Amino acid sequence: MQYPIIFSSKELLRTFEAYAEEARSHLLYGRTFADQVYKWITRCMPSSFPNVNDAAIHFNVSVRTLQANLKQEQTTYNRLFNKARMEFAVQYLKIPRFTVGEIAYLLQFSEPSAFQSAFKRWTGLPPGQFRNISR
Repeated sequence: MQYPIIFSSKELLRTFEAYAEEARSHLLYGRTFADQVYKWITRCMPSSFPNVNDAAIHFNVSVRTLQANLKQEQTTYNRLFNKARMEFAVQYLKIPRFTVGEIAYLLQFSEPSAFQSAFKRWTGLPPGQFRNISR
């Protein structure tokens, strides 16, 4: 703390202050509506897989209002739901005792091939290959 900063920059300071203020604002005043919906979805999962009607009821708005609010933030309920599903899939794949079929079941896919297709669309890799790389 007693040493001077040799390469200090006022421009860099302003940039970092702006980032810090944005982070502070998120912590103090909450996040966007999409962030709130996403957080709610992840809290519900994996014990239940809420649909858009469940979300509308939870946030005390109509389905149309929920969809409109998410659209203003350039997202949809399905995108948020699939993002949560993908994150759970990645976590499950880190647990070697779960087979790809079991993970598909846990994430309520109709069959393992549907899960494999979705996972490849999300990550660019099939689940088995992703599991091997992430070890």
